[in-house]
Amino acid sequence: MNRLFKYLEHHGCNTMRVALKETKGMGMGVYATQAIPAGQVVLKIPLELWYPMSAGCAWTRLNDEEPKLCEDLIEFAKVNSRTNKTRSLLVGSASLIVHLLRELANKEAIATPHLDMIPKTLHVPLFWSDDKLARLQASPIVNKVERRRKLVYELYSQVIGPNAGSAITPPNFAWGWSLILSRAISNMKDQMPFAVVPMLDFFNHASEGEKQSGFCTHWFDHEEKAFMVQTLQAVEADDQLFISYGDLGNSELLRLYGFCLDKNPWNRVRVVPEGVENLTIECNLNGSMSLDRLNNEIDTPTLNSDQIARHLEYALSKYGTTVEADVIELTQIREQKALFKPVQPEATPSTCEFQDIIDHEQALLARIGEKRSIAACLNAV
Repeated sequence: MNRLFKYLEHHGCNTMRVALKETKGMGMGVYATQAIPAGQVVLKIPLELWYPMSAGCAWTRLNDEEPKLCEDLIEFAKVNSRTNKTRSLLVGSASLIVHLLRELANKEAIATPHLDMIPKTLHVPLFWSDDKLARLQASPIVNKVERRRKLVYELYSQVIGPNAGSAITPPNFAWGWSLILSRAISNMKDQMPFAVVPMLDFFNHASEGEKQSGFCTHWFDHEEKAFMVQTLQAVEADDQLFISYGDLGNSELLRLYGFCLDKNPWNRVRVVPEGVENLTIECNLNGSMSLDRLNNEIDTPTLNSDQIARHLEYALSKYGTTVEADVIELTQIREQKALFKPVQPEATPSTCEFQDIIDHEQALLARIGEKRSIAACLNAV
């Protein structure tokens, strides 16, 4: 950790106000080392730190050193992406993954002090067994994970493997994919660079609606070419600092980051009506919903309230258990969890069992959030 902070300071990032600490149930977290007033910039991460870990840097290097890989990647994106935005994201993601995996293997790489701090095991549904995925029941996450696995496999077998050679294996590439999903930051609307940003990637998530103590805002300053983190309220020394990963329900938090919140006002689920093409029903926890066309060029039948209710009832029945039963199961799982000591990094049988309990807990929170969202909309209609 000292090596990381020396690296940050050497490249112009003042870290006097922050420290990294292990956080129960949340991995590493960022903490204030002193009292900080509201509205203060606690971190400024300059170009020298984030650019070596960016898609822009990755693409420039790959294009110079391996133009054939880049050409094949562009062709793959054209076939597998519908819009210019998703093509750009796919190309940027794949090039960044290859770049980061090579930097991880190169102990002389400039970003090694940061890369060495990144967890090498990621507990996200992409890596879950079929038995673990089954705990999600009828959740749309299952289908998304299966589609992601297929995309990652095809991208590796058609582009990365033939060009990159044996240095990057299928498991490595899949791990790299989850790494950028969970740690990279980007915002095309604000023209924020796509990068794994040192220190910013250690901030844990809090929903903006929670008014969590220690909540910070973050942005990219285009004039300074730096990522900035600023307190929104006064914090005391040893308070944990948080940022928002977005207005995400538990299902998306689990799929992307491997965790859920006990109370998440952004819980939602997208229901695909049985036998109705080109239409989905997005159900929100607050009872609001929207009927969305998948393709605006295709005529789609409208649904009245009775039809919507029948589709929602059917969607709820596909889960197989009730919310009440899930809550009881969640209580039992947490009782088991309380019997364990904190997880150690070593993969001993006890820690594997502990991780299975954590994954079970998160699956329950995700499916409870989805069921409650459907039930809220069902009550509304």
